[in-house]
Amino acid sequence: MSIKKAEPKHLDFIVDCIIESEKSGGTIFPYTAAFGIGIKDFTQIIKDIFEEEIPDQPWCLDHWYVVENELGNVVAGLSSWIEGMNGTSSDMLKAQMLNFFLKQEWESSKEKLEVLASISIPRKNGFIQLEHLYTHAEFRGQGHMKSLILHVLESHDSDKAEIQVLESNKNAVSLYEYMGFSVNERQCNEAVERLSLLSGCCKLQLIKNHG
Repeated sequence: MSIKKAEPKHLDFIVDCIIESEKSGGTIFPYTAAFGIGIKDFTQIIKDIFEEEIPDQPWCLDHWYVVENELGNVVAGLSSWIEGMNGTSSDMLKAQMLNFFLKQEWESSKEKLEVLASISIPRKNGFIQLEHLYTHAEFRGQGHMKSLILHVLESHDSDKAEIQVLESNKNAVSLYEYMGFSVNERQCNEAVERLSLLSGCCKLQLIKNHG
């Protein structure tokens, strides 16, 4: 097994990481639910955003790490950066990009976006952010994500880390708590689940000091 910084050849797997992690253990893809855009079309938007190479947010190739097994298969990946390095929040940068690429859909989805924003938790400046953590189903249970998280934490110049995840994704929450993360904040709104915008109505912010 080897852990490495992502390269352009890994982009298709990275897109899979984004799509599957956004489902957060459920079946709802939130960008389809909010904007009415299919996964195929959204895949191209993700790739277009990666071409912009905008740092300090998850959809930038330089922030990605992947795991390759002995056969050369890419089996796991995640995005990681330190929040607030350029003075603008990563969530704001991401929203600006989506607004640019989905201008019409964004305007017509404001009510749904307001509901989603009701469970938004501000990310902590100076904390390592771990986002879009995903292991291919065929290779789960082999410790790849644990090894990847530990490697990424040691690769950043910060001793504090943060992960945000839906509370309903029990397997992911259990892994993060096993690795020393603890819940720092919880935001809920039943309307999120009632409107089928996400696979759960509560978001957790988990943090860890690994120094």
